[in-house]
Amino acid sequence: MASLDFQIRELKWEDAFDVIRNYLSLVDELSVNLWLGVTTPLQKPDLPYEVKWFADLYSSVLQGNAVAYVAEADERVVGMCEVRRRSTRAESCHVSVCMSIKSMGKRNREGFHST
Repeated sequence: MASLDFQIRELKWEDAFDVIRNYLSLVDELSVNLWLGVTTPLQKPDLPYEVKWFADLYSSVLQGNAVAYVAEADERVVGMCEVRRRSTRAESCHVSVCMSIKSMGKRNREGFHST
């Protein structure tokens, strides 16, 4: 079994669509795994909402009001963690530290790759 190359690094602007895609895939995964540990709004967010969320987060990072790190497996974003100085929203639906089995690259729960 080949091992994955993991890395934790600071968020970059170029991560926008990978982070959004990963989050939306976790939202989709909730339909089969309610114990995933991701807090979500009542309805699945749309792409424009997520792009604005990412732009706001990245702006907060640049202003020193947040830190954000992504986790990569074989150079693919599989998770993200953010900490903000203070939230401007009542709910914070993106605060989670988790990686889905699906996002780890077709690994099954025993850790073996499947096709």
